[in-house]
Amino acid sequence: MIRRATGALAVLAVAGLLAACTPVQAQRLEDDAASAPGIARFYDQPDPLPAGGPGAVIRSAPTLGAPAGAVATRILFHSTDLNGRPVVNSGLLVAPDSPAPTGGRTIVSWGHPTTGVAEGCAPSRSFDPYDSVEGLTDFLNRGYAVVYTDYTGMGTAGPDSYLVGDTEGRNVLDAARAARAVLGRDGSDRIVLWGHSQGGQAVLFAARLARSYAPELDVRAAAVAAPATDLASLLRDDIGDVSGVTIGSYAF
Repeated sequence: MIRRATGALAVLAVAGLLAACTPVQAQRLEDDAASAPGIARFYDQPDPLPAGGPGAVIRSAPTLGAPAGAVATRILFHSTDLNGRPVVNSGLLVAPDSPAPTGGRTIVSWGHPTTGVAEGCAPSRSFDPYDSVEGLTDFLNRGYAVVYTDYTGMGTAGPDSYLVGDTEGRNVLDAARAARAVLGRDGSDRIVLWGHSQGGQAVLFAARLARSYAPELDVRAAAVAAPATDLASLLRDDIGDVSGVTIGSYAF
């Protein structure tokens, strides 16, 4: 009975969202809702894991609901943590559906802001996984491909990595590697790193690690917005409100 009620509420929620959307937004939400039941199975890690170095793709699948003029692919790929131990990451790759330019597409590896720490809080598993990527439309219009990791421990099982910059930085770089593998000849080794808040911290670490950890990537630029850097001051200043308490609990 509870399951039926939950399902009915979900249908009503989708209906309410559709009523407030443009036709294009409504189609995307319908596509997202249609694909939701099978999404959870994608994030189950095969046992044993197939062999592969950092960035090697374990699994990929086309994803519905991509912005107009783009195609999206959900990815599961190898990465490493701050101690060099292998971990599995999930994420999403979004690219224009037009022919790639000569020399392949520049790849933007996006570091997402705080969305939670549980597996189900991963951006690639959200109801609209494209909505939170700042600048996505502009990047696609320029012919770039955009990839984003969910970070270790989100999306698929793994150790917690919230604000663990050395792990998240590797995840950001390995997402770019995975994107190159999926894109094939349409991709390039030209990489731009871009992140916000938690993702800003991840991108700063990725930029620092790039030369030693992923020397084959041609990292052209790194841009961050409101990066989480001075963590002691950040937590101290925000601990008096609900967002600060929430972020503090994640950090602990």
